Amino acid sequence: MIFLSGIKIKAAEGYPFIPLIVNTPSFTFTKSVTVICGDNGCGKTTFAKIVATACRSACIAEEGVFGHVADRFTALRKFIPKRSFYFSAEQFVQFVRDVEARREDAKAALREIDRSDLSDYAKSLAKMPHAGTLASFDRIYGADLSQASHGQGFLAFFNGRLKKDGLYVIDEPEAALSAENQFLLAARIKHAAEKDNCQFIICTHSPIVSAIPDADVYEVQNDNFLPTKWEDLQNVSFLSMFFKNKDRLF
Repeated sequence: MIFLSGIKIKAAEGYPFIPLIVNTPSFTFTKSVTVICGDNGCGKTTFAKIVATACRSACIAEEGVFGHVADRFTALRKFIPKRSFYFSAEQFVQFVRDVEARREDAKAALREIDRSDLSDYAKSLAKMPHAGTLASFDRIYGADLSQASHGQGFLAFFNGRLKKDGLYVIDEPEAALSAENQFLLAARIKHAAEKDNCQFIICTHSPIVSAIPDADVYEVQNDNFLPTKWEDLQNVSFLSMFFKNKDRLF
């Protein structure tokens, strides 16, 4: 499913209008999974935030997108997704802290109500919103995110937010994941794109995530997006060479 067929950008001076964005007045999405690769500092994250801004995507932290210049980004839509979400591994740790703080607040409120002089009936009414908060977190994320590993927590968070008929912009998820968990994430994305009518725009360094079958793959080079075969990506070529020559290289 393709909800977002493209974006148009009215360039201006200053951030986020970096050279990559100035050189890209429009970008077209033709497949349900689009993967964008490139070196550190090439502009992938800026582009991901622009797409999220153009789509008015929900995100962990609203400051993660460019609301102050949103009028300069236009989303070209084929259909309206049921939800649009921006994921960033960079913001995930703070998200876990925020979730756990809300859990602890709810637990503290329940203890306070138990210690109060209210009648049993009044206590049950007073507990309802706090118990609901805990039940909601348990239903969406399962185990306590703070007790899971970083990678397990990220996968639980991702699965909790992933719904049918959704548009998802994901920025460098590999920062939170082992190689095995990167594959699990990639497989989950493939399934959601094929079976759940979801669209994904992914910015990544990961050769594993960028290997999702039938994805459109681009590499940022010289401040431009270049359509690239997976095996020709710089990260893939380097790792292939490294595995064959690691002793000599060191």
